[in-house]
Amino acid sequence: MKLRLPVVLSIRHHLVDAGVMWLALSFVVLGSAETPVLSSEYKAVRTLSIGSDLSLPGAGEEFSVSVMIDDASDLVGYRIQVLFPELQLTPLRAENGLLAQAWGNPIFKLDLGSVILVNAGASALSGSGELARIVFTVLPGASNGTLAFGSLTELNDGAIAHTTVDGGFSSDGGEGEGDGEGEGEVGCGCCAGMDACPIPGVSGCFIHSVIIFAE
Repeated sequence: MKLRLPVVLSIRHHLVDAGVMWLALSFVVLGSAETPVLSSEYKAVRTLSIGSDLSLPGAGEEFSVSVMIDDASDLVGYRIQVLFPELQLTPLRAENGLLAQAWGNPIFKLDLGSVILVNAGASALSGSGELARIVFTVLPGASNGTLAFGSLTELNDGAIAHTTVDGGFSSDGGEGEGDGEGEGEVGCGCCAGMDACPIPGVSGCFIHSVIIFAE
């Protein structure tokens, strides 16, 4: 049986590209000359993932994206970078997932088309499930896109090896007429019964008079 000694988690702030602050985790074993656990001594490679077919709500509404992990054992800190389509989503905040409720709220930072989450706790996590959550606001015209993990993503300051599975989202309603005629819907009025909008320079019309102009 391997003796588990108490550890002290020290958190140091570092600067990375574009002035992003992140936490580096270091471990000091107390009362023994035994070396800290190395990455090769951790269990299997962990997998971080985002849902591949998330349902996008309407413009102006909040859209929650969960970052999942298949095995959180021995995890005491993370830095997660998620790339998102800036013309469709605006990040609002970051929240702890169900697995990390005992930790403080994640540090939340925007950086060149991505959002970076950093968090750490004095006690290691365990189990599998939702590690963190990013809440976006949906912008007008958003329809579908990709949510990809960035190269800055790491677990336990890089000591735990990981792999990632990117996700994506799509709109529920779309722009078509659907199964019915929708007589109660309010449209812009210029495209009713036509294959294309008759106004020059307009590439399409959305319901409630939201018009997307061609570039």
